[in-house]
This record gives sequence, structure tokens and C-alpha cells, in this order.
Amino acid sequence: MPGALICGVEILDYRVYSAGSDIVLRARCADCSGEVARVGITNKYSTQVDWSLPDSAAPCNNEGNFSFSSNHSSIFERDDLLLIRGLYEAHLPVSNVDNSIKFYQGLGLELAYKRPQVAFLWIEKGRSWLGLWTSEHVNTPYHPSIRHLAFYVELEDIKRVQEWLNARGIQPRDDFGVSGQDQPLILANDTHYHAAIYFNDPDGNSLEFITPLKLDAVDVHYHSKMTLGEWFDANGL
Repeated sequence: MPGALICGVEILDYRVYSAGSDIVLRARCADCSGEVARVGITNKYSTQVDWSLPDSAAPCNNEGNFSFSSNHSSIFERDDLLLIRGLYEAHLPVSNVDNSIKFYQGLGLELAYKRPQVAFLWIEKGRSWLGLWTSEHVNTPYHPSIRHLAFYVELEDIKRVQEWLNARGIQPRDDFGVSGQDQPLILANDTHYHAAIYFNDPDGNSLEFITPLKLDAVDVHYHSKMTLGEWFDANGL
């Protein structure tokens, strides 16, 4: 990327912080060899950048055109500019779309649209949604790789998740050797620790509420079949 010619300017270096955040680009004018520094903000939903006025202009006052459009795909050749920003869409098989819509609305999802055999519900509007499909695959034996979804929840919410599920008539299920009534349980994936609770939708699709506790951690106390309450006690939280 540095040294490339983009819209008549030589790119010297740039820094991108995140989608929807600041981007700083320093370039050399092709006409007078003067430097141009510009600050812009990336668009959360595309590769476009909306630029502010330049912090410093080249001696010839050539501001250049630094629009990161699809015509300049080389701008994305640097490894430190990550295009993927999240998981937008997931799907589950169901036996009755209308019944499943009611269930997932009870979890707080918002109906986006419905057809006779399929419905989509927003998990977070504009960022992620769930597709429910009437399908014979609803009879496929459960396996985490094909009939499982985990929803992110905040730590304060997972502390009260038993009451929240009970109020909706949902019974947590036993998993990882911990009874549903004793969950949330602690998942230890190498050095990444999460709290989770498991339950099923009306068709037996596996659902999970999960919260990250400590990532890349080596200074925690953990044992097999640990519950969230035991985690707090053992780690002085």
C-alpha cells in the first residue's frame, strides 16, 4: 500500500482504527511532491470513506481524491485492515414458522419479514438476523455444527438469566455435566473463559446465551463443571 498511486497521489502511510471510526492517511502530491495529511471516518457498511478537510495541504493546494471506492481495491492489501466486522446471518430449520416466530420474539428478536416457509428476525437490527426455514432437516439429529446458535449477552444479564428464562417458560437443559438449574456454567477454551447457559427452541435446536469473562487469561482459578457462582467465589469477584 505505501508507495502506491491512488487518484494521483503517492500513499506514504495510513492508519485505520475500525469501521465507523477515524482513518488517517498521509500522502505525497504527484504534482509538487508535497505531503498531504487527511483525516476521515470510515463507513460502517461499505468501503467508502467520508473525508474531512485536510489537516495539511500540499504546496500546490491539491487535496487529491482519497475515496476508498471499489476502483481502488489495492487499498485493502494490508493485513491490518480487516474487512469482516461480524456475523450477519445464521439459519435454523423449524417445523412451524409461526410457532417459531412467537418463540424467538419472546427472546427479544424482532420480525423483519415473513413468507409462507421462511421468516427472518433481527437479532440486532442492521447488524445481524436469524433465518427460520420450514424444512425436513428439522428432523436431523442435533449436532453443534449444524443446529446450534449462541447469543451474546452482557455479564449483568447472564447473572439473572435463570429468572429471565423461567419467566418465559423456558427450561435450561443439562450440558457439560452441569444441570440446567445450576447454570450458567464456565467454559474454558484454552485461556479463554466464558459463562454460558443452554436451552432448546420448540424444535430442539440448541440455543445458548454466552458472555466472555476473561480472554487470554492465565491467572484464573477454574475446575471442571464450574458454575458462574463458583467462578466469582474462586476468583474473588
